Amino acid sequence: MVPRDGSVSKAQHQGAKNPVAIVFGHMDHENLNYTAYPTRLIVRDSQVLGAVTTLDNLAAEHLLGNMLTVEEASRKMNSLFVEGKTEVAIDRNTGTVNRRGGLRQIERVPAGAIFSLEVVLRSFEDGEDAEHLEIIKKGLRLLENDALGGYGSRGSGRIKLFDLKIGDEPFDLDSVKL
Repeated sequence: MVPRDGSVSKAQHQGAKNPVAIVFGHMDHENLNYTAYPTRLIVRDSQVLGAVTTLDNLAAEHLLGNMLTVEEASRKMNSLFVEGKTEVAIDRNTGTVNRRGGLRQIERVPAGAIFSLEVVLRSFEDGEDAEHLEIIKKGLRLLENDALGGYGSRGSGRIKLFDLKIGDEPFDLDSVKL
């Protein structure tokens, strides 16, 4: 049992490994009461591949088949995959514009933008790959159910991962049990 303050004795962690922390990395190496291991996950920078104008059919074949090139999409959106959105901050108690300043501008990637994704799982010990791969699969599935960045409750940051492969083998996140 972990005390309310979150502290854990060294004896409780003697020899124990936290697989999630191993995959994604430990935040604070100086105050760990147990052994830190090298991070296994590398997420490369994503590049814009293009965009689709409708999100009616989220099948990979449909999206990739109807994708506009970066140049076409930039011309259509009159931007480089960034749109500005102005919002008004409302005081929930009074229902009026917030006294500290009502307008705020955010920049976001418009819906329909398609990016590449490369994730690398590093292996340092025999037999650890299967467990770590399951953690990554569940993490990606949970990410589809949530949002990237802020403003998720306002509809921003929703993603759909498609055309996934593990090595050369196709992989579908719908098969991942949460």
